[in-house]
Amino acid sequence: MEKMYQFIDDNITANPKELRLKYYAKKMDFDVDIAITQIESRQKARNKIPELLENKHFLFPNSIVAEQCTNEIIARYHSLLVAKGSNVLDITAGLCVDSYYIGKHSKVTAIEIDKFTAETGIQNMQMLGANVTVVNEDCVDYVKSCNEKYDIIFADPARRDSETGKKVSAFGNCSPNILSMLTDLRRLSRYLMIKSSPMVDISKGLHELGSVSEVWITGIGGECKELLFKLDFEQDTHPVKAHIVEFNNKGEMLWDYSYELPCHDTAELCSDIKTGEMIYEPSACVIKGGAANKIAGQYNLRKIHNNSHLYISENIHRDFPGRMMKIYRIEDYHSRNLKSIGKDYPRLNITTRNFPHTAEELRSKLKSKDGGDDYLFATTTGNEKPVLIFCQREVV
Repeated sequence: MEKMYQFIDDNITANPKELRLKYYAKKMDFDVDIAITQIESRQKARNKIPELLENKHFLFPNSIVAEQCTNEIIARYHSLLVAKGSNVLDITAGLCVDSYYIGKHSKVTAIEIDKFTAETGIQNMQMLGANVTVVNEDCVDYVKSCNEKYDIIFADPARRDSETGKKVSAFGNCSPNILSMLTDLRRLSRYLMIKSSPMVDISKGLHELGSVSEVWITGIGGECKELLFKLDFEQDTHPVKAHIVEFNNKGEMLWDYSYELPCHDTAELCSDIKTGEMIYEPSACVIKGGAANKIAGQYNLRKIHNNSHLYISENIHRDFPGRMMKIYRIEDYHSRNLKSIGKDYPRLNITTRNFPHTAEELRSKLKSKDGGDDYLFATTTGNEKPVLIFCQREVV
């Protein structure tokens, strides 16, 4: 095995396809296909689970699991949501990233339907000394026959159709189908936590799952990564408590904001936009959580239009969860001035919100390349007038 690990280390940056061609039908002292799969998997997961990959003996069953595994930044946060000393059931073990971090302070039983993935998980967890017991069984059968009580159950259903391989998001289309398991899961634990795609409509998720007490909208580096629903089967859970939690790419928490669902806040509309003012664009997690107007109200921001999440203020709020820029030029949008504007901006970062054209269509009209220090928000004002707002980042 050490020769295989050395091969992996020697070729860690190599192209897996080229390696397979190079070593095709060559006799080695180890299974070269497995070794190349490790290289491919480590390349896919290197930014997601760097702590686990510090151990050269950590193995992947296949590259798909590496692609779909939980980012360790989010897995660490998941572990904080589980009380220390808990007895936890993870019904969708996969690569066991969530189980590993929860197992740092609790006992975890992790169920995995695929035999090879389960065997790999057993080897990894034993090698890491994790308090995680991996069981190779169909979780649907396991929960039906199980008589043990758990403090909390964790689930991360696969979001790809088993036949077509296409991405899915609805709970009923994921594997396992959590909706069909709720009765058995309720029997085993009071609490159930379910990870879902950020594409899931939160209101629809609340309706389908029922008994939801809390929802977390979690993001890394400005991108919304997941929704996490917590069910409390023993409590009337209205209203639902929501949390927007965002991290930078280093794992440092940038924002942790709590509020109640449903959230129907409105925002004051701005009557005009002036140069020298600040434009604010909430983060993807804030918009996904439906909290943009609520947060804007707390910062006394004025909304440009009811149908776009862009806000204006004379004041600088450096802790605002999203982008903040200073406006230095405003132009009405019409075809006759696009040519001259395009000459002024050979490079331009373009964002369109509630605008007649996409960013790429507008870029084509302006004949500007992407990038540079100037930013353009193309949007529509409250009086239904298309406008081009030119900005630059406010220096911290």
